[in-house]
Amino acid sequence: MNAPFPQPFSYDPFAKKVMANPLPWYKELRANHPVYYAAKYDTFVFSRFEDVIEVLSQGDNTFVASEQTLPSPALLASVHHDAAPPPLAMDPLPRSSNLGSPWYEQIRQAQIKPLRPRSVASIEDMVRDLARERLDLLLPQGEFDLTQEYGGIVAATITCHFFGMPASQAVQVRDAVNAVTVSDPESGGVDLTRLVEDLVALIQPAVERRRAAGADGSVPLLDGLINYRVDGRPLTDREVAMQGICVFVGGTETVPKITAHGLMELADHPDQLAAVRADLTANVKIAGEEMIRYCAPAQWFARTAHKDTV
Repeated sequence: MNAPFPQPFSYDPFAKKVMANPLPWYKELRANHPVYYAAKYDTFVFSRFEDVIEVLSQGDNTFVASEQTLPSPALLASVHHDAAPPPLAMDPLPRSSNLGSPWYEQIRQAQIKPLRPRSVASIEDMVRDLARERLDLLLPQGEFDLTQEYGGIVAATITCHFFGMPASQAVQVRDAVNAVTVSDPESGGVDLTRLVEDLVALIQPAVERRRAAGADGSVPLLDGLINYRVDGRPLTDREVAMQGICVFVGGTETVPKITAHGLMELADHPDQLAAVRADLTANVKIAGEEMIRYCAPAQWFARTAHKDTV
């Protein structure tokens, strides 16, 4: 074994040892405990890819992230169900990540236009120019923080573009997202209440500007949500801002972390770095896909069972 596992084996995703280096624990789970019951949280842990896919493929709202996709240890330990959990109230509308079908898919479609491949390709030159300008600024320093000073600013600037916010807010966006998504080093988990309130306060003014401007589709991510209707009613500015949180956080936080981790892995494996450099046009895309697979910062996601299933 690669870690001093307790005997009998026990797994807690929030334990300090696990948070410090979860990979050996995942290896043990996959090898010997593919379906592990964590009694403390009344939660089953699936560690093998094929089993995770099977769980996520169950339809008819069998599994829904109605109690958060990344619940805190306190929430997991305190909320247990003897029967199907109650349905979520729809007014005000919860964040789409907590909803089942058909609302999740509808809200996703309302804001997805700028994230489709053709739309993303249309801003490739802008992203490339931002990356080069940032490197031109940072490289003369000799060293810099890949996550914060390079990737964080480039990603936050693109987030500002998607949300119709001025690029001058990029530092504010980066710092706000980083502040509310940091895990508690003692107990793990993220303060989701703070996350929602702080980010809504940052996003909502952009929503108000788009509504006042007529939401004509020129900022499709927000305009699509403003023009979306749930049960025939429009969303409030706060509800629109809440639906934007997933893209706001994912676009700002995930990209720089994956990039920095991936570059660290290449630095630690010079043979693979040399292979990428041998044909940048062909291999950078491959390396990027592998970074997304191997370096994703979210270690796990939770779903709540809403009905019995096998």
